[in-house]
Amino acid sequence: SKVKRLVLPYVSYHLLTLGMKVFMPNLVNRKIESLQDFSMEVMLRGGELWFLYVLFLLFIVWGAILPRLNKNRNYVLLLVVVLLLGKLPQYIGIGDLFLYKEFLFYSIFFVGGYCCLPYYKQVRDFFKLNSNRLIFATLSCFILVHSVLYLYAGLDLKYISALIGILLSLSLALKLGDSNKINSFLNYCGLNSLQFYFFNGFMLVVSRTIVIKLLNVTNSVSIVFGIFILCVMTEFVCIEISKKIPFVRQCVGFK
Repeated sequence: SKVKRLVLPYVSYHLLTLGMKVFMPNLVNRKIESLQDFSMEVMLRGGELWFLYVLFLLFIVWGAILPRLNKNRNYVLLLVVVLLLGKLPQYIGIGDLFLYKEFLFYSIFFVGGYCCLPYYKQVRDFFKLNSNRLIFATLSCFILVHSVLYLYAGLDLKYISALIGILLSLSLALKLGDSNKINSFLNYCGLNSLQFYFFNGFMLVVSRTIVIKLLNVTNSVSIVFGIFILCVMTEFVCIEISKKIPFVRQCVGFK
């Protein structure tokens, strides 16, 4: 269930984080002000796993609504309503309560994906046949949006930018997926994406400590690459170990 796969890792992560903030404050960047503030942040604003928080809300809200809609025009109408609701927070002053803005932003793509699901095979075949042209086109659009329209025109193009990113990622994934090894790697990353997300914060602390404090690396480029590579490697290790321990397996969201 979604409660088991999303809420349990969310709670487990913040319990571990709370322990580190209280007992090992030198290892964390964001200190804890009070237990009450920390609890409210976790319950109402997503804590430090905001995407998991929003993802759970998406499944709860749209999981109840979407199966009850049976016509494409209803989906389109729903998308328009969600877009209009995106303007609501500035008028009612709810701020970032329940990550309202993020919820509405990702709702567009959640509902859109649900609408496209019946046509997935046709979309996949189209992208496979035209992968090179689509990669070139979407990459060009991405550069255009970010370098010209955003920087010089000052336009808020987050929806367009996100859509271009989705199309580019899909084009690249289907293109690279022709190789069995790359396909296996992408499948592994996709199946364990929640666990990569879960372990990233902890392994970032470990990697930063090793690279900067133990190895005394001072070059900024070397620090970035060193932390990234070490972080990914340790996350792989944590994922494989956690698969073998039943209690930990549940806490980090494995099926």
